[in-house]
Amino acid sequence: MPNSIPTATPPGGGKPRSAKLRRPSGAFTSLPSTCQAVARTRLAGNIVPPQWLRRIRTETGKPFAEAALLLAEIWGWYVPHEERDAPTSDVRYRKRFEHDMLVLTYAQVGALFGWNKPLAKAAYDRLEAMGLVEIQWRHRPGESNILHVRPVVARVVEI
Repeated sequence: MPNSIPTATPPGGGKPRSAKLRRPSGAFTSLPSTCQAVARTRLAGNIVPPQWLRRIRTETGKPFAEAALLLAEIWGWYVPHEERDAPTSDVRYRKRFEHDMLVLTYAQVGALFGWNKPLAKAAYDRLEAMGLVEIQWRHRPGESNILHVRPVVARVVEI
C-alpha cells in the first residue's frame, strides 16, 4: 500500500495535498479492508453537510448543490490554519487568505468547479439572498470591482 493517497486540489487551488496514512490500530481489525483503508486516511477538502443540501434550494424548491458546494469552499477558506511551535508547544492561528475578506471571483469559482459564469453568479446570488454570505464589491487601483465574500457564521450554523 502506498504511503499517501492523492487528494483533490485544496480550497482556492494550489498544489494538491496528500492524505497521510496512519498506522492501523487494533480497533480497525474487525472492519472490512476498505473501511480500514478509509479509516487510515486523512483526506482534506470541502465537506458539504447533508442539511445544506436540504435547506439550500433554488427558487423552484430543488436542491441547489452548486450553491452548497460554493458555501463549503468559502467556509473552508475561513477555517484558520493552525501552526505549532515545536520547542514551546505554543499554538498560533492564521487566516488562509490575504485580505480581510476572501477574494473568490466568478471566474475563479468557474475554473475550480468547471462552471460557467452565470452558474457561479447564481450560486453566489442564492447564498446572499439566503443571508448565508456577505458579498462586498471593492475597487482596487488598476482593477475593476472585485468580489469579496465572507460567510455569515450565525446564519450558516442555523441551517
